[in-house]
Amino acid sequence: MKASLANLVGGQELYYPQSVRVRHHIESAWRRTAKLYGYEEFGDDMPVSVHYARRFKISNGSLGRPAYSWSGRVFHYDNVGCESPRADVEAIAIAKRSLDAIGLSRTSYRIRLNDARIVQAILEDYLELDAIQTELMTRLLAEKRMLTPVEFRDRAIDIVGRMQAGTILQQLAKVLAAKNAEELPEAVREHNAYQDLAALYARLEVLGITGVVLDLTLSYADCTAGVLFDIVANDEKLLYRGGRMVAPSLETLVASLGDMAHIVETLEESGHAGLPSATEVYVAAVGRVFDTAERIAEKLRSERIHTEVDYTGRTLAEQLVTAVEKDITYVMLIDEASVERQTYTLKNLRDGTDKTVGFERIVTAVSDRRVRVREDDDFDLSEFLDDFDA
Repeated sequence: MKASLANLVGGQELYYPQSVRVRHHIESAWRRTAKLYGYEEFGDDMPVSVHYARRFKISNGSLGRPAYSWSGRVFHYDNVGCESPRADVEAIAIAKRSLDAIGLSRTSYRIRLNDARIVQAILEDYLELDAIQTELMTRLLAEKRMLTPVEFRDRAIDIVGRMQAGTILQQLAKVLAAKNAEELPEAVREHNAYQDLAALYARLEVLGITGVVLDLTLSYADCTAGVLFDIVANDEKLLYRGGRMVAPSLETLVASLGDMAHIVETLEESGHAGLPSATEVYVAAVGRVFDTAERIAEKLRSERIHTEVDYTGRTLAEQLVTAVEKDITYVMLIDEASVERQTYTLKNLRDGTDKTVGFERIVTAVSDRRVRVREDDDFDLSEFLDDFDA
């Protein structure tokens, strides 16, 4: 089911506030993930010549054509000056972990991998092509996904010659069918490039990243120094791409890009684009109870719980409609009778349950929670309301 990010108002599509929620959600996931790996945010004014750095930035742009103008944002992260192949693993791990944080399931995308060195080893040691044929075949493999099977075959024959075409094209078809390092031919297994590729797969598995597909036709013009990867949605939208490159004035680096526009569209297609309001508790005040409502709200806010008090004086039904429209989980009802009793109804709009709680117990429970709360906690009011049943 597709969860639209647009709301029709007066015949026009409006994307606020849902668009802002989604954009902030993705950018927050990017920042949190990058910082987990020790990457520091930088701007365009960062010096070009850097010997070693882990850095990231979020800027305007896209790897495709954004369906929504506000979603044209790119997550750029790179590891400068690290020769270790573990930097390649880390680049893939950051991309995958950020998609986990954003909320995309592993079944909604594919991770593809290639290595320029293993391609060269296959062409030289397995197919036994000469230097010129190797260069031409490397270019042809990079263009394969843009060609028809007949076009690819004919150009391959032109490169290797009609006399050897039968044998070489059969061998080529075999290696192109390989989906991981273990399926590559024995002829290249003694090559250093194969050993590195097998080690990379092993390290990914240690991190719980499985199902990575080897694609010997995967190619990006700026990633020519070794491993490269991309992550594509099931409808081929490009979510991430990256790889090892050599840039002017820099040591070797592993650079990667994440595309918000395609991530947003993939979230939308999977039905996960609708995000709840940042408001966690909606205080529905009915009658002359605003002082009490604000006092309770301030106690909750002191615990960094996002609390909204409805001062409109509308009926309870009208206030509940607003809470539902905003997709807020908890509604606390405060009316004159509840103030007199000093107990208040807390409604969970997610599961439809109600609890009757006392003001002092709320203050105590929230105060007890102060030492446990963290800035990035998933808020669940039921954590401390379970104590109210006494």
